[in-house]
This record gives sequence, C-alpha cells and structure tokens, in this order.
Amino acid sequence: MVHTELDLNAGRGAPMRWETMMNQWANPLVPSQAEMMREIFTDEERARFERYARPLVEGGGQPIRWQSSYTWALKASLPKDP
Repeated sequence: MVHTELDLNAGRGAPMRWETMMNQWANPLVPSQAEMMREIFTDEERARFERYARPLVEGGGQPIRWQSSYTWALKASLPKDP
C-alpha cells in the first residue's frame, strides 16, 4: 500500500517584523535571507531592496502560497505459496 497526501494552501500573509523575516530560515542547512544578502549584495543593493520590501512585509496582506507532499508505504508480506 502506498499513500500520498498533497497539501496546497494560498492566502494573505500576516504582518511580520522585518528583522524576523530576514533572520528566519526553513532549513538549518540553508542560510537566512539576511546572511545570503550579505554575501551576494552590496550595501547599496541591500538598502534598495529593504526600502522596497520592508513596507510589504510589515504591512502584511501579500499573497502567499505553500505546498507540501507526504508519501508513505507499507510493504505487504509475501504469500507462502505464490
């Protein structure tokens, strides 16, 4: 038996503090957004991005989508007489 469950969600994001959004991560093996931006953007580019994105993050209401899939299986025992 194999079972797969698909979970699809869409909605509006809640307001979030800028610092919270920039310093969180979904996977401990992946750097936070703040860490990635320090590595790839100049100071000017980071400031320009923050001027644009911060009001959107802190104001909330932006469309967000997320999905997940869970699959599990059970192996059936083999019959004694095929």
